[in-house]
Amino acid sequence: MVELIAPEGTVVNCRFPASCGFAPGVGGQLTAVAQDCIARMLAAGGKWDFVNAVWAPFGGGGAGYWIGGHNQYGGVVGAAVYDLFGAGGGATPYRDGNNSGGAFHNAKSCISDVEWIEMYYPFLYLARKHGTDSGGYGKFRGGMTVECVQMVYGTSDMSVDYMPTPKGGEVAGQGLFGGYPRGNVAGGSMILLAPSTLEKMAEGVYPVSYTQLASWGMDAHKSSEFSMERHLGGIRVNVPEYSILGYYYPSGCGYGDPLDRDPQWVVRDLKNEAIFYETAAKVYGVVIDPETLEIDLQKTEQRRQEIRNERLSKGERIGPSEGLGKIEPRDRKHVLMRIHECLEVVEKNSGEKVISCIKCGQELGPVGDNYKRYTLRWTKDVRDMKPVPEGETSINYYQEYICPGCGTLLQVDTWCPMLDDDEPLWDIDVKV
Repeated sequence: MVELIAPEGTVVNCRFPASCGFAPGVGGQLTAVAQDCIARMLAAGGKWDFVNAVWAPFGGGGAGYWIGGHNQYGGVVGAAVYDLFGAGGGATPYRDGNNSGGAFHNAKSCISDVEWIEMYYPFLYLARKHGTDSGGYGKFRGGMTVECVQMVYGTSDMSVDYMPTPKGGEVAGQGLFGGYPRGNVAGGSMILLAPSTLEKMAEGVYPVSYTQLASWGMDAHKSSEFSMERHLGGIRVNVPEYSILGYYYPSGCGYGDPLDRDPQWVVRDLKNEAIFYETAAKVYGVVIDPETLEIDLQKTEQRRQEIRNERLSKGERIGPSEGLGKIEPRDRKHVLMRIHECLEVVEKNSGEKVISCIKCGQELGPVGDNYKRYTLRWTKDVRDMKPVPEGETSINYYQEYICPGCGTLLQVDTWCPMLDDDEPLWDIDVKV
């Protein structure tokens, strides 16, 4: 037996052959970083047909729950349900990401039939569907992920490993060129105690989405009635029959500024329950009649400009601004290369090579420097788009990098002040 000290200072006893790490999760994150890098290289090389925003199906790592104990037939079971293979795909420069696209590093990933899972494991599915508002926001939306609601059924001897949804929400992957890493939801899980759920189900109702579970009962990590064993990386919970397990996985990441999305596509998303009504106006700036779903184009243009103006007023300078303005057409010798959905490298008549905004001509620093240093940065709680549960605070933030000339969203980075410094990440380094 090896005794370890967890980050919080608690003692953790590890007995062979129990694992003490999340190698699949680490590998998934590293793969996502590599994919994001390759996508930007392909864009700078003009290979736009091959550019794809990150898929991030693993999040914290591995399957939703690793179950142990006995199944409904009395047989010993130790397995996992890999519904993560229903995670969303990343968006591209020309289309939305595939809903339930699979795991990008496993070309043969395939989600199992609900009937098959219910036959072999002590579960009954109350719901398995695409999570509304799960795809990363953008000009093109990331693919929606799968969300599941299961009831433990047919066994009195079962335990699961458990990683409660992190405070502030888990963020996996990286949006591309102004797209967001996720929508309103990211990877997470919840366990509800049996008695409270049975009382409600006796009334003829049951939860059909992860977002409904919060109003149904006490989550396991907040309840003293669950039998738990804490270990490095999570919690092992003994779950009685009729308990409810809910979980969803990280989705595909978005591509481009959400304000550039075709309003008709936003209406289509509403009809398909891909987004909530509030998201249409708050994120995409599209004003829609809730009854007829007709777009008010004039108010939509006004709303989108209001959002751009808010970005310009709340974004802060993090680098030099002297001498930087909009490059006049008469000062442009020629465009050397396009490196971003909205950025290009321009050679001036003076011979100077700079990065500028395609939309408005705003200069964003010399070639060889980090263009983000010449933008406006707006640091936002990742749950600005989603209410924070009472008593919880966020540890994750978005760093939104904004063109100071036109208010276009150029990049959204995930930032955790507990781990990261405040220096803007390099995502494009140009050598011409």
